[in-house]
Amino acid sequence: MILKALISFLSAYLLVASISFAAPWGLPQTLSDQNMKLVFEVGIPWNILDGTANQISGKLSLASDVDPGNLRADVAVQSLDYKAGISVSGRLVAVWLRENPPTPAKFIISKSTLSCTPKTFSPESPCKGSVDGQLTIWAKDYKIDVPIEMKRIERGFILEGVKEIKWGEYGFGDPSSTIAHLNPVITLNFSVELPPGA
Repeated sequence: MILKALISFLSAYLLVASISFAAPWGLPQTLSDQNMKLVFEVGIPWNILDGTANQISGKLSLASDVDPGNLRADVAVQSLDYKAGISVSGRLVAVWLRENPPTPAKFIISKSTLSCTPKTFSPESPCKGSVDGQLTIWAKDYKIDVPIEMKRIERGFILEGVKEIKWGEYGFGDPSSTIAHLNPVITLNFSVELPPGA
């Protein structure tokens, strides 16, 4: 009888923990162009070349229902749209990207941390952390870490991250070495909108 009662208690506890942790983040979520945005920016003279990822697919979830900071994701991007502006450098970068397309690209999150849980989340206190994983771009794999922040919005939550990378770090060449005044750093911005949960 004691063993049966203990098993019932543990089952109920795990069920409550799963609901209290997973539901508020609204996870798991299927990722698409509708709920995820990925934008990159490159500084060029008197202008910024910016691009937007298209045909996003994948899934964001928790590795464990009892650890709301342990995120996992598998994200694929099939194409990019970008605005070159009217500058010569901008047009040269656009040509370079057409000749050296970075997509399809993929990002797999294998580890993450967050400084809050759904229970301790407060709009007045930033909920920050980081994700570690593998970025596949220009048909090569690289280890990468990205700082992240969870924020509350009217529709639920939004997970945001910003990462600066250098052209030359990823082995696909460096157009800034041949295009005058091109910033050697690319800024990647991503966001994922999450529903408030059940």
